[in-house]
Amino acid sequence: MTYTATETSSDIPGATAGTSATKLTESHGLSTYIAIQIKRYLSDWSNLFFSIGLPILFFLVFGASLDRGGDAFPHGNVTAYVMIGMAIYGGVTAAVASAGQTIMEQTTGWGRQLALTPMSTSRIVLSQAILVLFAAVLPIAAMYLLGLVIGAEMEPRAWIVSFILCVVTCLPFGFYGYAWALLLPKPSALSIASGSIVVLSYLGNLFIPMQGTLLAISRFTPLFGSVTLSRYPLTAGLTPSTDTGAGLYTEPLWVPIVNVAVWSILLIGFCIYLNKREKSRL
Repeated sequence: MTYTATETSSDIPGATAGTSATKLTESHGLSTYIAIQIKRYLSDWSNLFFSIGLPILFFLVFGASLDRGGDAFPHGNVTAYVMIGMAIYGGVTAAVASAGQTIMEQTTGWGRQLALTPMSTSRIVLSQAILVLFAAVLPIAAMYLLGLVIGAEMEPRAWIVSFILCVVTCLPFGFYGYAWALLLPKPSALSIASGSIVVLSYLGNLFIPMQGTLLAISRFTPLFGSVTLSRYPLTAGLTPSTDTGAGLYTEPLWVPIVNVAVWSILLIGFCIYLNKREKSRL
C-alpha cells in the first residue's frame, strides 16, 4: 500500500500552494547535481593526475631531498616551504580544470538542459563553486598529509592558517579557467589553461627562488600573491633569493595581499565581460 502526502499552503505559514514542494525539489536537485559533478570529477583520471599526482611527484623529488633538521624559517623548515608551493600548484590546477570543464559543458548544450530543471541559476552557480572548492581542497589536503609523512615541520597554528590560505587563494583561479573556456570554447582550451599554470607557477616563485629582474616581474604575476601569502604563516615574510648574501629577503605582507586582491578583481571582471559578450551574440 502506498501513501501520498500532500501539502497545502495552510500547512506552512506564509507559504503559497506548491512552495514547499518546489523548495524540496530544488534542494534535492541541487544535492543530486553536486553529487553527480563530484563523481564526474573523480572519474576524470587525467585531471586527478595533473592536480594531485604530478605535484606529489614534484614534492617527493624536491621536498624529500631537503635537510629536515633545524628550522630555516621562523615557524618551520624548508620542506614545509616546498610543500606549500606544491599544494598551491595542485590546488590552482584543479580549480582551473574543474571550472573550465563546467563552463565547457554549458557551452555545448548542457546549460540548456539544466534550464529545464527546477534548479535556479543561483543554485547552479553555487554547485559550480562547491565543485571548484572540492577540487582545490583535494590536492592541498593530499600534499599536507604527505608533508607530515616526509618531514615537513611547522607550528600548529602555521599548519592550520597556511592550509586555509592555500584553499582561499586558489579559488579565484576558477575564474581563470572560466575565462579560458569562454575565450576558446573548445576542448583544447582546458589543456592550454592547465599548461599556462606551469609557466605562471615558475614566474610566481613556486618552484625556484627568483632574483633580480625576474623577481621584480614575479611580483606582478597571479600566482606570486597566492603562494607568498600562503607561506606567510611559515616564513613571516622571509623569502629565499640568490640576490642577497644571506640568501633571504623580507617580503612585506601587503604585497601578496594586494596581488591576490587585484588579480581576483581582474579575473572576475574579465569573466563578467566575456559572459556579457557571449550573451549579446545569442
